[in-house]
Amino acid sequence: MIPRSINKREHSSIANDWVIENEVQQAHSTTKEKDASCYSDNESDPEYGACSTFEREQQYLMESINKLCYNNGPKILENESTTNLEYIYRAPESLNQDLTSYFIDVNEKGATPKVHICAYHINNIHTHPFLEYFLFKTNKKEEQFLFPTFEYESTMNVVTKSLTVMEVLCLTYYKNTEYKYKGFFGDNNNLYLFFDCSNLKLDSYNMGRDNDLWLVTMDEIINQESVCNFKIHKSVVDFFRLYSSFLFLTDLSGNQIEIPTVVYSGCSRKKLDFVANFGALREDGDELMGKYYYFTNYQNAIKKFGWLNDEVECGGLVRCALFLGKMKVPLNQQGDAIDESDATKYMLMHNDENSADYKKIKMMLRVSDRDGAWTKNYDSVFLGKFDLDDGTVFNDYPLWVIKEWSQQIVLSSHIIDKTTLDKSWSRDSNYFIL
Repeated sequence: MIPRSINKREHSSIANDWVIENEVQQAHSTTKEKDASCYSDNESDPEYGACSTFEREQQYLMESINKLCYNNGPKILENESTTNLEYIYRAPESLNQDLTSYFIDVNEKGATPKVHICAYHINNIHTHPFLEYFLFKTNKKEEQFLFPTFEYESTMNVVTKSLTVMEVLCLTYYKNTEYKYKGFFGDNNNLYLFFDCSNLKLDSYNMGRDNDLWLVTMDEIINQESVCNFKIHKSVVDFFRLYSSFLFLTDLSGNQIEIPTVVYSGCSRKKLDFVANFGALREDGDELMGKYYYFTNYQNAIKKFGWLNDEVECGGLVRCALFLGKMKVPLNQQGDAIDESDATKYMLMHNDENSADYKKIKMMLRVSDRDGAWTKNYDSVFLGKFDLDDGTVFNDYPLWVIKEWSQQIVLSSHIIDKTTLDKSWSRDSNYFIL
């Protein structure tokens, strides 16, 4: 799916950019009407005297919260897909529902917490369900991912801006505004409002550098702390590390469901749309671990495909989530079995013993498995950084190989910005997408 053009912005403040003026005016108008209705025609009658300021504030507070939580604002739907599913997201069940008490307490203390919109999407249209959060990418000066955030000014401010952010968020990726408010927790410094957007049936989508709303996985937040070479802000990483229960889906028995690993695959620009729709293709050559599906990290994908079409255009990247299952991790240790596959024997026989290719094959004999014997006992292979027999290091790390096509889920596709490419490649260079 391609996000709508509303998702391409250069503003640094999501709340200020998306606040809807007529909603603010309507809210002010509603407040005045409620204030007026608190007075009887006979103001001198003590029994019908004016409502206290506290009573008026409390009345408006309740109505505002009802607008946030129920069906008085944008269309809020129960998540129909949660019926008879084999997964549970437990963490939101522990959230507080009593926003009224929270706002009254904040107002009494004169506190001004930051309000964070924590909107999540459980992708359950594939073989395995997995969790994603909507994060906002700031402008090109900083380019970090954050929760959509704004400053607390008043109850009306929180309600109006929260509804506006959620409406724009949903309409950016989907034709309808569909979400469910799940609850909150907070203190005097931060208020986290949680919304379930799982009813949005999202698939892969094309993303560029100017897109400011991204769906980000737990692996990217906790392990990689980046997406397409854009950093995830420390506040988001720290939140999930501190409240780790928000990281996991569980099955009906309480067992944690595997969090997919996010990897990258490259291709020519001409093949990008095809790969984005159908996933990475099975390798059909004499690959190291056999004729299966190969992936790497962002920097290595740039190395292999960034200069592929450098005369006219650059190559493309596909960002994928992999369910690795039972994983083999070769380490090239002395006791490891030697690769005796027919493909490897053939390559040794048909390469000169003094050639670089021959030496490379020999150095990898305790790692390679070109007949794919590993698939009998494993679902995937991971090759990291390890020493070779000649004292050098395996330099094509990291490398992930999966057995089945269904283990990959395409999250997004991207075109490499060739203006950020150097003539030489390094792991630390800042290569970016268009």
